[in-house]
Amino acid sequence: MIQFYKALADETRLKIAAILSMGEFSVFEITRILNMGQSRISRHLKILNEAQIAGYRRDGAKVFYTLMIEPDTIQGTITSLTIDWYKKEDSDWATAAASVEEILEWRRSQSRLFFAQVGQDWSALLSQFIDQKLFINALRKNFSGVPILADLGCGPGYVIKELGATVEHLIGVDYSDKMLQHARENLRELITQGKVELRLGAIEHLPMRDNEVDAVLINLVLHHMAEPHSIFSEVKRVLGKDGGIFIVDFKKHDNERFRSEMADTWLGFSANELTTWLRSAGFKNINVQDFPGGKNNVELIMARGFKTG
Repeated sequence: MIQFYKALADETRLKIAAILSMGEFSVFEITRILNMGQSRISRHLKILNEAQIAGYRRDGAKVFYTLMIEPDTIQGTITSLTIDWYKKEDSDWATAAASVEEILEWRRSQSRLFFAQVGQDWSALLSQFIDQKLFINALRKNFSGVPILADLGCGPGYVIKELGATVEHLIGVDYSDKMLQHARENLRELITQGKVELRLGAIEHLPMRDNEVDAVLINLVLHHMAEPHSIFSEVKRVLGKDGGIFIVDFKKHDNERFRSEMADTWLGFSANELTTWLRSAGFKNINVQDFPGGKNNVELIMARGFKTG
């Protein structure tokens, strides 16, 4: 405990902990936020890590740091309360917080720019890594008989089109108006039949009512998000009592090309990461397993959990 208190007793380390409470960041990003040298920041991060206040993960060639807070522990409670106090009392925090938000917004903008450029070609890009027949057949098995399914980050609507005969009603959500324009063209018949509706909005703030849907699909979207763990409480809000969340994404890999060519923020996910995030959001009966359809040395993973159970 002495090591823990000593780690939090330094102003710079306290400021770093406050930064990490807003998301995960690389050493380079933290140096930009605080305008300090990399060696100094690395030294403080090492102390925070040894005190089990900050953890890190390797994502390809990059290392990202995050806050390690266990809500039901004394250390977690003290860390949270200390950070909250610091944010209110420190006169310099507003400047640091603004810099943090600039970095997060830059990450989001890169994803928006990418999808605005690829538009209708997104499915062709994915076909390099996905065996569409295997992939779609596996999705159909998971959603057979679902009354209302929401596809978050639906893009041009190809998955919705393939699930049209399996699911009674589908709601497609995307933050890109250009993507939704393509989806309207691709799904014209299903929209006319009243089986599909499309909504403009972000996953972080879904344009949906509480308890509106029976299942949510987040398909090959999570790896583009700056803070994927932050969306699960919002997803839980729109699910009905026995509703389930289904995440399909790339399994953790180290192919840096995905960052430059696909605007990926995360190089896939591990079972532990997805399980931890779903459990933290209160989902039950969580199951994570390999998912069929990957090709060219790309593997897929599926995580599912339920609102109750």
